[in-house]
Amino acid sequence: MSGPADTKPTPMILIGDQVTDDPYLTNFVDTVRAENSRLPAAQRIAYLLCTEYDDFAVSLKRPRDTVRLILVGPHYEGRPDMLARLLGTETPVILALDPNVRSFAKNPDDNRRILESLEAIGSIMVQAEDATADFYRPFIQNHVVAGLSSTLDLS
Repeated sequence: MSGPADTKPTPMILIGDQVTDDPYLTNFVDTVRAENSRLPAAQRIAYLLCTEYDDFAVSLKRPRDTVRLILVGPHYEGRPDMLARLLGTETPVILALDPNVRSFAKNPDDNRRILESLEAIGSIMVQAEDATADFYRPFIQNHVVAGLSSTLDLS
């Protein structure tokens, strides 16, 4: 017999960005929706758009094992590098980069150093134009879907 103690919390993905129709964001949401179509209703992935750091702070009041992946896009109003440093030690962080929208520093050398330090702590960086469903799928499957059920076919 199963009871409330046997149920796992709904897996959550936090997205730090503004609402846009940019392909890197629509590809991500479409990939989550495709994974959800293969999951039982009780195990579907939830995602929350956080436009600023305060939204992240509120959403992180959930149990820590609920938040399984964080995507930060170039339109995020806060400091994506600080967010990755604060949250990336426990949860994988994908940074979708677009130098035409923003860079981490005005000086190219400083920007390069920041990117290198983010890579060193395990942040996953992708140019927004390269952030396709094929790029996102393994992260969603390995960090969000994995472990929900041993009977799911992830292929």
